[in-house]
Amino acid sequence: CQTDRPVSQTPRIAIIGGSKEAVDLARALAERGAGYCLFETPFYPSPDGLETQRYDDGSDWAALLSDFDALVFAPHPFAFSLLDKLKNLPIPTVALLRKAWAPTPADNWLMVETCEAAAETLQSLGASRPLLALGRERLAPFIALQAPELLVRCRNLPRPDLKGRGRVEYMTGPFTVDQEIAYLQQHGIDCIIVHNAGGQGGWPKLEAARRLSIPVIMVDRPQTGLAERVETPGAAQNWLRQTVGLDV
Repeated sequence: CQTDRPVSQTPRIAIIGGSKEAVDLARALAERGAGYCLFETPFYPSPDGLETQRYDDGSDWAALLSDFDALVFAPHPFAFSLLDKLKNLPIPTVALLRKAWAPTPADNWLMVETCEAAAETLQSLGASRPLLALGRERLAPFIALQAPELLVRCRNLPRPDLKGRGRVEYMTGPFTVDQEIAYLQQHGIDCIIVHNAGGQGGWPKLEAARRLSIPVIMVDRPQTGLAERVETPGAAQNWLRQTVGLDV
């Protein structure tokens, strides 16, 4: 990203991406001519036309963020490990994290705090055909089980290695509820394991599970550890206006 500060001293905003909300915020700032950079990983590239910069585990965040006035932390709701490297940086920071899903009385959700607990719950249920929609980083506890055979659905390459414990289907949504119902029935799914990412994109499979009376093992979100938190790109823009005087 271009980091030369304009003569007007317009605040520059860093966005750590990985979520739809991060992209929406970047687009909104771009439309208003605001200075920003969307930091991303190779696994979750942003659409064309946005100011972006790649980062990895070895990135020097003190250097990367030295010319920015505020940071919006908006990765996937389960990708919080990066926060440890950002805690002591002298830059105002807000978490942009969409609202979590909540069950209705018609849902059969089994709430757990970790993927290890989810794997134990799956084993105790005795399900024979589970569908995992968790992300490749959280599959290890399930691969370690002796049974059942796993069906993993993912939307980003590369495909995870299940070590012979099942198969992976690379599929990109969004899907309708009817499509999800047909998919679950086609594969004989009798349990779904998912993390509470929130948002509209993943909701149809949960609605399909409700209609088919399929139990859902729901892994709760980790805590962000950030005092400042908003749920929408619009609220993030208001925070930027109040915190660094960004003209939105």
